[in-house]
Amino acid sequence: GWEAVADEAIAVRSPRAGFVQEIDVDGLVDSLPSGAVARLDVWAGHFVTKGRRVLTVWSCESLQIGDVLSFVVVGEQRTIGQDPGFGIRQLVDIALRALSPGVNDPATAADVVRHLTGCLRAAHLTGDANRVFYNERGSRLFAPHAPTVDSLVADAITPIRRAAGDHPLVLAAIVDALSGLDDELAEEGHQRSALQREIAMAGERQRAVEAADEEWMAERDDK
Repeated sequence: GWEAVADEAIAVRSPRAGFVQEIDVDGLVDSLPSGAVARLDVWAGHFVTKGRRVLTVWSCESLQIGDVLSFVVVGEQRTIGQDPGFGIRQLVDIALRALSPGVNDPATAADVVRHLTGCLRAAHLTGDANRVFYNERGSRLFAPHAPTVDSLVADAITPIRRAAGDHPLVLAAIVDALSGLDDELAEEGHQRSALQREIAMAGERQRAVEAADEEWMAERDDK
């Protein structure tokens, strides 16, 4: 359906609940009226409730809501086609389960970190998703929620680093694996600020753990 939301804007809402599985951005922008400006309010992988706004359109012409909605596919499950974060989420979940008190398997979490570097290398090679699209009739579509390399790095590493706590094995795996990837990407000229932040934070925690161990050993030797 549609409704006026502000200054002649039209809100296009999802007819069902589920995960956004696919967005045909080219088809969507081509379906816009001449001179229209639109904003995608979701991206592949987002969960939407029935009636949630998926697109906002500012246009002086009429808009065929059904035609627009045909380019946004909503289903029951996430799919990996346009949603690289889904594959990353699956690996991260394995690591978080391994680090849970009931499992306590840091070696598996460390292995997951090493596998994640493959996903992150591909993300850096692909670069940030395009966020502005045009058609020949002067219409524009903005996609502010499209994933960035930095957001994918954070999704992949931050939860594991935080859950790792004082596990030296996992912290070392983050530092070593990401440092190796950083070296590779540096040779290819890629921007790596998010990667380097994760390396720095994991490295700082690793050094704190090592210093605490050394302090404990020194105190024990003095007794």
